[in-house]
Amino acid sequence: MHPVELTTERLLLRPFQPADAAQVYEICQDADIQRFTTVPSPYTPAHAHGFCATVCPAGWEAGNRLTWAIVPRPSAAALQHLDPTTILGNVVLMQREFVLRSYPDGSHGSDGEAQQATIVGGGEADVREGLWEIGYWVNPLHRRKGYLTEALEALLQWAFFDSPTTTASPSAQQLTRDRVKIIGWRAQVGNHASRKIIAPLGFVESSPEQPIRNVRFVPGAALIDIWSARLTRDDFVRALRARGRFVRPSSIAP
Repeated sequence: MHPVELTTERLLLRPFQPADAAQVYEICQDADIQRFTTVPSPYTPAHAHGFCATVCPAGWEAGNRLTWAIVPRPSAAALQHLDPTTILGNVVLMQREFVLRSYPDGSHGSDGEAQQATIVGGGEADVREGLWEIGYWVNPLHRRKGYLTEALEALLQWAFFDSPTTTASPSAQQLTRDRVKIIGWRAQVGNHASRKIIAPLGFVESSPEQPIRNVRFVPGAALIDIWSARLTRDDFVRALRARGRFVRPSSIAP
């Protein structure tokens, strides 16, 4: 599918570009990003270049991993002091074929692993169709300023209401408003900042007091305990209306 730009009051969400690699490299040296996300550790300039020049464009082309750089909106008066190329953060919307898998050895894993497994959590319709997941990180120099919440509101409104009906690749799963039924979230236990971000957006945690244990975020990764949550369109709308925030983003297809 063609990359999409989203705008909010202060922000522009745009696809990553190869020129962003140097900033991404510096941002991903942050200890919390390396601890709580799936970025490689140690994180090298080659990783950053591959992410910006290959991984992100491939995800857009396939239509199953849509990644945006969060930068200041040039017309935003509140951010005139910032260079408009400053990477404030990153948000991604990823398609998931399975929610979670439970293996005979007692561990769990996400989609893409080859072992025999049973599906954990959610009904069959939830697992196989219309399931997506968000991910994000924030530039450590620009945290606690509300940028991520603002960006996620725009992304979620677009995903539930304004996403396109076709993709550029005929083999890609179509992203339509009818197919985006549930958006999931996962975080390593202890990542309280990530957990705090989703709370006002309407996400419902599966078991707040009982995390899912022994999970691999990606094949071959260390086992960790996670929190998980999911968001439906109705829950999202209720949460935004309760805060007086239900305004659709403007989406632009270059």
